[in-house]
Amino acid sequence: LRLPITQLFTLGDQLSRILVATMKICHLAIISIAALCSGADATGRRLNDPKGQTKEKNANHKNGHKNKPSKVIRGEENDNKRIKNTYMVELASDLEGGRTRRLEKDENVDKAIFQAKIDATCNDANKFKIVEGKGTRGVGDYSFIGNPHAIAACCEILTDIGLCEEDHEVDLDETFPSNDYWGLDAITSGAGYFMWEPEYEQYAGEMAYNGQGVHVYVIDSGIDGTHEQFEGRIGIGYDFVDDMETDEFVDNDNCDHGTHTAGTCCGEDTGVAPGVTIHPVRAFNCGASASTVRSALQWVRQYHKDNFSNNIGVVNMSFSAKKSTIINNNVDRLFNNANLISVASAGNNGGANACNKSPASADEAITVAASMENGSFWTGSNTGPCVNMIAPGIDIRSAMPGGQYDEKSGTSMAAPHVAGALALVIEEKHSLANTPGNTGKNSIFQRVRNKATVDGLTNVPSGTDNLYLNIDYHAEWVDNL
Repeated sequence: LRLPITQLFTLGDQLSRILVATMKICHLAIISIAALCSGADATGRRLNDPKGQTKEKNANHKNGHKNKPSKVIRGEENDNKRIKNTYMVELASDLEGGRTRRLEKDENVDKAIFQAKIDATCNDANKFKIVEGKGTRGVGDYSFIGNPHAIAACCEILTDIGLCEEDHEVDLDETFPSNDYWGLDAITSGAGYFMWEPEYEQYAGEMAYNGQGVHVYVIDSGIDGTHEQFEGRIGIGYDFVDDMETDEFVDNDNCDHGTHTAGTCCGEDTGVAPGVTIHPVRAFNCGASASTVRSALQWVRQYHKDNFSNNIGVVNMSFSAKKSTIINNNVDRLFNNANLISVASAGNNGGANACNKSPASADEAITVAASMENGSFWTGSNTGPCVNMIAPGIDIRSAMPGGQYDEKSGTSMAAPHVAGALALVIEEKHSLANTPGNTGKNSIFQRVRNKATVDGLTNVPSGTDNLYLNIDYHAEWVDNL
């Protein structure tokens, strides 16, 4: 069949248009299938975000993956929190979601074997050394100390290494002392008996739940375990300042911070959950490095897995620093690998975005901002989509070392209110502990969210959920009132 040349051109143009349209349809179909498989919609938004909103991510790669992403994260030159010439090392097996680090002593990530691989692979291995973190319990965490150029070159070429991140200082999220009593009352729907007054004693025995049987890990500056608020409830912890695993925590909180946060969470009279077992994890000597915090997170993960793997536990983290991939990864592993729910303070940077802080920006952390007694959002608190909840944080009275009591302020004081509330729900819903996967832990947090007061605070910045902690004892959880 012969056609005029003009008809041939017309037919060819039509076939070309059909082919282009078909390719576009196929392309959209592939994107949609990929999005469904990855848990996102066609716009890239996550459909199953564990915190209830999409969080900012650090891509670390070029569009289209044309260039291999760097495995080295360096601090900014003008950052005075940098710990220069020291890099935290994260193994590739951890990043790939495989084994947790050195769970068995015979795994081939032993320090000596790791050193041999570095010596054989890296040209300038003699210009830096490996340091293993304290309190490893056979878990192991490594840092490199020495020439930063030699460290970076080795990190890039050694396949055992997934990430190297420059170490940096981490701060406790406390601001100034004050003089009032109101936090426990505010989160119980105005139940006046739940204050620092004799009325509390009248009703204490009738609380439906007190957190009994729940293990709470307080990563902080230590706890005065001899304080009357913690009598008989101090479990095994780790002192990273003195490098020992112990349950003898006596006068080791020289910053007052850890005793205060533990009292708010778990004190006999001052705490939300006065029946829990408290595990002090002393990572701070009024300050700490990110590498020490990482060691503390790894100790908590392994200790809980070794001893209480069938129990959902709680971790309180009243501290913050710049956003750290390695710190966030270790926080996420507490949730995904160790049956633990973590609570983080949002930070005290006067309205800064909490998504730029760690551990506040970790996907699996419950991040808490602070409110004031007058029902207003505290302007010193960090804000943004990474904040999951708001709790009392200003003028909070709690335990202090030496059997004393005093008031402190900051998001550090807000976080343990939520940690205590989680412990109460875990006791109430203990049957969820053995639920497969993360379903049980998600249900615990969702119950705390469901009980919260929505839009109850004033002056909450745009982009921050106005969700105020409310444990509502007298309405639902206390018998015979």
